[in-house]
Amino acid sequence: MRILLAGHFCFFLRTLRNRFRKEGHEVYWLSGADYQKRKEKNFKWQYDFGFESPSMPEIIGSASPDVVIFLGAHDPYYGDFSDSEKSRSYISGLLNILQTTYNSRKNTKFIYLSSEEVFAGNEDGLYDESVEPVVYDSRGKAIRQGELAALSFKESFGADVKVLRIDHLYGIPESWEDMPYVLAPMMRQALHEQRIDVRENTGYGMLSDEDASFFTYRIATSDSKRDVYHLGTVSEISEADTGRAINQGFGGSLTVEEHDYGNAVHKRLDPMAFDTEFETQAFHNPVDDIAGIAAYIYKNKKRFDENTASHGAGIKEGLLVLLGLLVPFIENAIVFVLFFFLNNRFSDGSFFSYVDFYLIYVLIFAVAFGQQQAAFSAILATFGFIYQQAQHMTGFEVIVDYNTYVWIAQIFIVGLVVGNLKDRITRTKDEGDRQNEYLRSRLTDVETVNTANVRIKGVLEKQIINQDDSLGKIYQITSQLDNSSPVEVLFDAAQVVGELMDSKDVAVYQVANGDYARLFASTSEIARSLGNSVKYTSYKDMYEAIRDKKVFINKTMDDDLPMMASGVWEGRKLDVIIMIWGMDWEDMTLANADKLTVIGLLIQNAIAQSTRYIDALREQRYAQGLDVLTDSAFETLLGAFVNAKKKGLTDMTLMCVKNDEPLEQTAPLVRKQLRSSDYMGATNKGRLLILLSNTDYKNALRVQKRLSTAGLHTQIVGEI
Repeated sequence: MRILLAGHFCFFLRTLRNRFRKEGHEVYWLSGADYQKRKEKNFKWQYDFGFESPSMPEIIGSASPDVVIFLGAHDPYYGDFSDSEKSRSYISGLLNILQTTYNSRKNTKFIYLSSEEVFAGNEDGLYDESVEPVVYDSRGKAIRQGELAALSFKESFGADVKVLRIDHLYGIPESWEDMPYVLAPMMRQALHEQRIDVRENTGYGMLSDEDASFFTYRIATSDSKRDVYHLGTVSEISEADTGRAINQGFGGSLTVEEHDYGNAVHKRLDPMAFDTEFETQAFHNPVDDIAGIAAYIYKNKKRFDENTASHGAGIKEGLLVLLGLLVPFIENAIVFVLFFFLNNRFSDGSFFSYVDFYLIYVLIFAVAFGQQQAAFSAILATFGFIYQQAQHMTGFEVIVDYNTYVWIAQIFIVGLVVGNLKDRITRTKDEGDRQNEYLRSRLTDVETVNTANVRIKGVLEKQIINQDDSLGKIYQITSQLDNSSPVEVLFDAAQVVGELMDSKDVAVYQVANGDYARLFASTSEIARSLGNSVKYTSYKDMYEAIRDKKVFINKTMDDDLPMMASGVWEGRKLDVIIMIWGMDWEDMTLANADKLTVIGLLIQNAIAQSTRYIDALREQRYAQGLDVLTDSAFETLLGAFVNAKKKGLTDMTLMCVKNDEPLEQTAPLVRKQLRSSDYMGATNKGRLLILLSNTDYKNALRVQKRLSTAGLHTQIVGEI
């Protein structure tokens, strides 16, 4: 499947990406920023666009997602939504993605990630999906508004929309801005005050990012019944336990104080509906996880201190902004002083006495900077003019002189009119520049999306032609089984599975009876860990998976079990068990499980074909009435085992029966002392040979002793 994650980078987006990639899905990222500096390599493609981008149709068309996951309440960029601009951007961006996803006509599933914060105004209790949320704060309102917007597309247009409310999500943050909000107040105290204040009798549910990502994955890849799900834990963690876990992570250096702030607070989402439908529940222990998160923050506290100190930096930034606003007026005042001295210097009878320096000064600022600076210049010029007139007249005379008011009117009219014209020209130019910039940005967006399309197209072409897990590649490799002789099929099968599953440790067991299986071929010592004979029904988890014709995945990482195992069936009979031991945790995915199933079916087809071949030639291959291969058939079998031994796929020992009795008498006695996986063959001189499969010299001596006890004398053949 193709998954598009929409959200600014944070610990939960990282965990979601890892989960879907681990399961073999293609993950794309819409970063939410037009100029994203962060480049992540583990996405199929990264789209650096804002959620409100007009290029959203091209982005959705390029990614062509089967599922879109909007990070929503867990996107750290929006903070507490106190910034009205961010709140508006959040809703408009969500609607833009929703509308575009719906218009794509691909029946794309849209998942909106919400949180327990929509119940901030509700009374204490355990909330299931039927409880109506009540919110008062700006953050809760924005998250709830997003829920209603998403669900409205479900109700109005029938879009496939799911809302997932995650209860107090936590994980390892990358920075202070990425800090889980449920831990932020305590972590701030721990870093700066060396103590933590907690409330008595207060508890809540907490869900790890690993569990939340797995639950989200299950809903994204399944046909779920509900539109709204609560994701959480069945247990509650107290605030005091949280504080003590943080103290543990800080090495016990903190003081944890409990306070009685009034009534007890107990709020938790009820995950029963999800847990029942998907037959799962949260596995992580919040106390242990929080201690680990605290230890990580303590180890990197300098980085988190710097992020926390950003509040102090905000005052400095504010002063810089204020200074930036005042600089043009300070510059204006400095220039006014220059013109003030020029006017005083040349105003007394010189040639320049007819020049109005103040008018020039006002015109310069009106033409250069517009109406605002023109008005400020006119005010300063007025004070300068009045000061100059007061040098020759009394203050009263200046006030009653009508020439003063005519000059003031003149200077303001000229300044404001010219400044207004300058502002209009500037606005027209800016509008043209904005339109050009918009068109250029749209062109850049189209080029970026087209680059993504070309790259993705090339990747898909390579995948179809060369990808190891493509059906064509699987068929190409497994087709060699069809060219194998009947006895070589299982030997080749071990190599085929190892090549396709990228593992050097593969074992192929042949089922001897209902409970036991015999090792037929293996590619390493590790693959032979269970021994030559194994009672596979005693390994409950593996047996139940194989019995139900499913692929066993060793999720508990049990050292006594293979990483993956699958059965090869002939009708209702289990014929072969394939075990893979050497495999990375990241490769133990459902995608690889499906691949192993396909490989098993192709191996089954090859085995069935060889079985039919053997049955058709049975009379020619076996001595009449005996379980003894003819000379030519046994020679072919022996050659296959010798080649397999050279490749390290099996071990074998050849024995010769020294009794002189006829084959009709000796062969039945020998067969009683052998395993079903051992073979007998007759030479052209009437000698009886025994091939002991997966048997070294030491074990062959035991078989020889057992035959001797039964009155059968044998000799081990040293060279073949």
